[in-house]
Amino acid sequence: MANFVPKPNTGRVWPNKYRKENEKAPHYKGNAMIEGVGMRDMAMWVNYVEGTKDVKDVAVKFSDYKPKDANGNGTNDEVPF
Repeated sequence: MANFVPKPNTGRVWPNKYRKENEKAPHYKGNAMIEGVGMRDMAMWVNYVEGTKDVKDVAVKFSDYKPKDANGNGTNDEVPF
């Protein structure tokens, strides 16, 4: 995932391995390149029809891109003072 650079107006998501720890976490995470805006983090939640495995809809959220370090942790460019 770290080396993926999407083409303009495209994106890619991967299963979120941390979903097992937090049921409110997105099902999928990834990034997208939105023309005129640049790289964005993407999160997706799959909503099911109650009591079934039928997909009702998929919710998508875009947020500011935060690069990850070698360990997969978010980096912070802000000065801590």
